[in-house]
Amino acid sequence: MPAPRALLGRMLIVLAAVCYGLMPLFGTRAHSAGLDTVAVMAIRFAIAAAGLWTIVAIRRPVMPSWQVSAGALGLGATCWTLQSVGYLYAVTRLGASVAALLLFTYPLMVVIAAVLLKRQRVGRPLLIAFGLVAIGLLLVFASGTTGAQLDLFGVIAGVVSAVTYTIYILASEPLSRRTDPFLLMALALTGAAAATWIVVFARGGVAVSSMIEAGPPLLGLALLSTVVAAMAFLLGLKLVGASTAALLSCVEVVVACAVAAFALGDRLTTAQLMGCVVIVAAAVFLNLPQRSTTTN
Repeated sequence: MPAPRALLGRMLIVLAAVCYGLMPLFGTRAHSAGLDTVAVMAIRFAIAAAGLWTIVAIRRPVMPSWQVSAGALGLGATCWTLQSVGYLYAVTRLGASVAALLLFTYPLMVVIAAVLLKRQRVGRPLLIAFGLVAIGLLLVFASGTTGAQLDLFGVIAGVVSAVTYTIYILASEPLSRRTDPFLLMALALTGAAAATWIVVFARGGVAVSSMIEAGPPLLGLALLSTVVAAMAFLLGLKLVGASTAALLSCVEVVVACAVAAFALGDRLTTAQLMGCVVIVAAAVFLNLPQRSTTTN
């Protein structure tokens, strides 16, 4: 893979991570306006899907096969829905920092699965980055999940979020090579919107006044932390592969911890700060000039 393409892919993944890292801020603000977790995600997915379908209508890409379409809709309705709802629920129960740390056990799951599935060759750069990420997560996670902060249902939600995100990344990588990325994301968002709105209507709907009050954070959640983030990630994933994308995505945990500390009132310990530095070091290391180890 040419170095400029690899660098572009890594930059796109980091951009996606920064945008996703703002999700706890937008989600918490929307939740405080009176919307529950599922309603926040349903509105997020609906707005984002509308935005993506507008882009698709302008670009007019070739429609994929029904198998790819069904796969994208299914991934959105299952993995993306469970990941997003689980993550925001964990944020409300555990706080943004701890929820982000639970979610970010997924890069290690992705790397291990990609190697076992023979999608990724094990090389020195990948092993070093894997080790740095593991150390960074251990530092931040061990420091941030002690004592009264732990909530069983919050922890379960965080783990479910990590597992379903792992499945989503591994399953979406081959789909991203077979169709237009904007169309693929529009289909996935449509599936997620349909699944969450079914739950919302089954529970009695959502108050319009709460939607209006939560308007600004909902737009930020839908456009910045969904449309921009998802497209940057999907385009980057196509260029660098699942393992590298997952490791670079750990920048999100740094952004989420910073948001938690400066905007949501969480406090970062010295160990958490050290862990964030180590994670950033892993991202920097993967962007240094080196021979690619991916099989793309």
